[in-house]
Amino acid sequence: MWQSYEALQWKACPVQKVEKKVKSSHGRRGGGTSTSWICHYTYRGVAYKTNEKGCGEFDSGRSTRQLKKWQVYVNPVNPSEAVMSRGVSVWQWIGLAVLVLVTLALAVVFALMVRFYRRNFAGQPVKAEKKVRADVAGPRVCKWDCYGSPEKLLNALSGSSEVATVENVQDEADGVQVVALKGGRFQLCTGRDAEWTEVLASPEMSRDEVLRWMRDYRDGESIRVLTQGWQVL
Repeated sequence: MWQSYEALQWKACPVQKVEKKVKSSHGRRGGGTSTSWICHYTYRGVAYKTNEKGCGEFDSGRSTRQLKKWQVYVNPVNPSEAVMSRGVSVWQWIGLAVLVLVTLALAVVFALMVRFYRRNFAGQPVKAEKKVRADVAGPRVCKWDCYGSPEKLLNALSGSSEVATVENVQDEADGVQVVALKGGRFQLCTGRDAEWTEVLASPEMSRDEVLRWMRDYRDGESIRVLTQGWQVL
């Protein structure tokens, strides 16, 4: 299209000979034909030829014998560059307008999708983490699995590989799991449900350290403080 637009400033040159070539193609869904033209012209005593139709109005029904109806538009800077029509036809403008509209529509759809994602999904992990580690107001009402107290819970786990869960009755997502290790050591892990973004595990802890942790947990200490330094599993 840009070449045809530039051709509005090019010089018109008569055509000395026109060749018409028809190619046939065959496929599974039938055949077809394509037509091309080759125009021979002379510019400043030098012979050239071109098969560029251009994007302007082109009469494909012209007879190749009536040379008076044929002419090409030659680039004076590069005479080997020439087109059979210049300017841009109405259909070319319509096609360009449709292409621009489709591109704008896709850009708008993409922008809306990005905005929807940012508003509904991009902040999900942060929101979920804040929910998991939300501070409680005042002491926690603790549920010590089925053992009744932290001391009985640790006594039951000592010497075994079982796991017990300590839950906050006010918010179950606020609970932890107590894992019994060898040598009377323990490890605490934050629980996980559908809304959790990560599981945190404490370093190995002694019985007194676990009891002190549970006392602070029951008294309402912030989960952020209680899990500080824990590793993500």
